[in-house]
Formats: sequence, C-alpha cells, structure tokens
Amino acid sequence: MYKYYFGISATFRNERNYLVEWIEFHKKIGAQVIFLFDDRSDDNPLDVLHKYIDSGYVIYHKANKYKLRFPHIKRVASDYSKLCKWVAFIDIDEFLYPTCKFKKENIINILKEFDDENIKAIYVNWLCFGSNNLEKYENKKVTERFTKRSDKLFGVNCEVKSIVQPSIINRVTNSHIFELKDNNVYYNDRKENNKLGARTRSLELEFNKNIVSYFKIYGYDISLDNLGRMSNKQYPPSYRRLCINHYITKSREEYMNKQDRYDQKRNDRYNMKVFNDLNKHLNAVEDNSISKKN
Repeated sequence: MYKYYFGISATFRNERNYLVEWIEFHKKIGAQVIFLFDDRSDDNPLDVLHKYIDSGYVIYHKANKYKLRFPHIKRVASDYSKLCKWVAFIDIDEFLYPTCKFKKENIINILKEFDDENIKAIYVNWLCFGSNNLEKYENKKVTERFTKRSDKLFGVNCEVKSIVQPSIINRVTNSHIFELKDNNVYYNDRKENNKLGARTRSLELEFNKNIVSYFKIYGYDISLDNLGRMSNKQYPPSYRRLCINHYITKSREEYMNKQDRYDQKRNDRYNMKVFNDLNKHLNAVEDNSISKKN
C-alpha cells in the first residue's frame, strides 16, 4: 500500500554544513525517504543535496515559513500520506535513533511493534546536549564534537517530537505535537498513553530542582500549581525504545548564528545569558552512545 514504510521530514534554513551528516545518520537507522523543505536558504544547499535528490532518497521542496507555518508537516500530511506510512517530524539539530539493541538498531523494527497494536502516533523525548565548552564551528561531525549532555531529569528533556502516520494529522498548531483525527491518541516509546502533561510523583519531586530551572532560563514564570507549559510534555522522560539527541546549542558561535535563521530576531532566546545558563546544565554528563550508530 505504501512505497515507503518510514521517512523523516524537516525544514531547514542555512544549515548546509550539517545536512550530509544528518541525512547519512538517519539513513543508517532505517529512514527510507527524507522530505526536506528549504526555507529560503542562501548558502547553496543544493550543492550537497543534489546526489540525494537525483537518487530519489530526498524529496526536496522550497518553503517559506514566514508565509506558512510548519510547511513540512502540512505538505507531508496533505501530499505524501499515501506514499509513506510513518514519518518523524524533527529538525536538523535533532538525531532520532532506537535505544534498544535487541531490535538490531533499526527503527522500522520498533515501529512494527506499534503497528501490531494499531498505534498510529508516537512521541519521543529529547536528550539535550551542550557546547562541550567549544567557542567556534569546526568542520567535523556534530555527533563527534558534542558529547556532553544534561542529566536525563533536567527539565528541557521533557520536550517531545512526533513520529506519526501522516494520514491521521488533523491540525498543526506547533511543531511538536499535532491534533489527530478519528480519536487517535499519542503513545510514548513504552506504548503508554495519557502521559503527556501527567502530574506524577516524579514530576513533583523534581519540579523545583530540574524543571523550574529550565523554564527560568527562558524567562517563564511557572509554578507546580500552574502547569500549563507542561501540557504537551512528558516528565520524567522515557528512553526505553527511542531517543532524540538534540544538539540545542552546539558551540557559542553556532548558537548565536541561529539568529540569522529567523525573520524576526530572537533576542529572547539567542543571547549569551541563555547560552551560558543552558550550558550550566547541558555539559553535565559525558555520553558517546550515539557514536555506535554512526
């Protein structure tokens, strides 16, 4: 019924230096097709993408996020829902991979488990990495340069991204979790539902230590009695079958260069105070486990 069982979709802007590593990594973990949406890049990304486009592995589109929000999600849901059964919607600084070795490190084996139980939407927690105290960009793999991450219980890891069957996407209001059709619901990588926004004992015990500190970095006022910002997040995070390594800052230079990818300057997020405050937490643990997937 489908030409492809599992694919990945992303929008990018001026990220040419990262595209080949990102594509090759996801090819190895089982992605059979990649949908890429180029949001007005001016760094000549086609120079590195042409071989993937010519082979049919990458389906390439122009996009304009200033005019249409979430173009990759909406286009895949409308035009490619019969071409590819499962699609992960992530970013170029996010690396999705299976964590359970007995599944032979191929994500398709895991998705078939969910298929067997008629589950059509999964969310996966972030595991966020820091700067490794690097100041400048280097022409080396992201996954080799940045090997220090946060503690798994640090609040930023409550964020999730979606792997869904595009045919059930009803409405898109953010890039993390979507409104689904036909009473479908999200499951986590442990095949549990009703966990998004759940008020658990772990959340309450860790709230002041690991969650408030995350929200304060971005200037959000939040209390245990007002958990609105946790509604589309899972805490504690789960990495039973799947994980997304999110290289949230990279080096200081690369973090500040993110400003240029936005139509309006994001001084609220991309500034030295946020970078420094994040990296107090994001360089806590040495973790080379993703290198085994490369």
